[in-house]
Amino acid sequence: ILALQNTDYNVLKCKCGIRYLFPRIEDNELDKLYNEEYFEDQTANSTPEYYRDTVKSRYSKFNECLDKLESYLNKTHDFQVSNIKFLDIGAGTGDMVQLARARKFQAEGLEYSEYGVKAALEKFNIQLSNKSISELESDTYHVIHTNHVFEHFNDPIKELREIRRSLKPNGILYIEVPRQFDLIIRIKVVLGLYSREFSIHSIHNPYFYTQKSLTNILTNNGYSIIQAKTFTRSEKKDKFKNLIWRFLSVFRVGNIIEIYASKK
Repeated sequence: ILALQNTDYNVLKCKCGIRYLFPRIEDNELDKLYNEEYFEDQTANSTPEYYRDTVKSRYSKFNECLDKLESYLNKTHDFQVSNIKFLDIGAGTGDMVQLARARKFQAEGLEYSEYGVKAALEKFNIQLSNKSISELESDTYHVIHTNHVFEHFNDPIKELREIRRSLKPNGILYIEVPRQFDLIIRIKVVLGLYSREFSIHSIHNPYFYTQKSLTNILTNNGYSIIQAKTFTRSEKKDKFKNLIWRFLSVFRVGNIIEIYASKK
């Protein structure tokens, strides 16, 4: 699935059910991955989808997420949007921070890529931070949002604990990650309907989660699950396909995992 044949990389599986890449990608390779090409290359040599188009296509999902977060916060906090501190980790070019600010959240973003930080400033006049999660102040944020970021963490347990430390009591963590070895993809591989060439993108995720393994990690590290689901994102206009995917999601079949969790 990741086209790792004839490379030094393998995907291994531990007893807990989590698959992981071995060996892990080195830091200097991360710098090669999250560069200008990652965000701007329409030939998709470094990323499977053109980043800017992908982010734009997710605006409706981002807004849906903000709707749910407001609903959950209203149940657990003296709620007023303008008082809510919101952090987007892996903020890319600042799109989610911009959407949250438009709703009056006190929104900030962390971004590893220097190019992403520069692009956010140019696009939205938003100054993202490139400091590490361990440098976040304790008991600060009502919401921390991670969209297709958690699967990039080399030490997810450590990062989860740092995120929990920086959340306020009953603060909410949002996670969306790919379900990369889902049933449909495995069937396509067996039937010869899915193929790809090896690139640096093949090895940029050190861990591969299922809904069960990810919820277990969260509950074992001080979080309560508010909502968890596995689904496939498809065009809204294709009603029949959406109906099929919605049915399959009941059985946790899909290529995306989404979790809302609160700090215990």
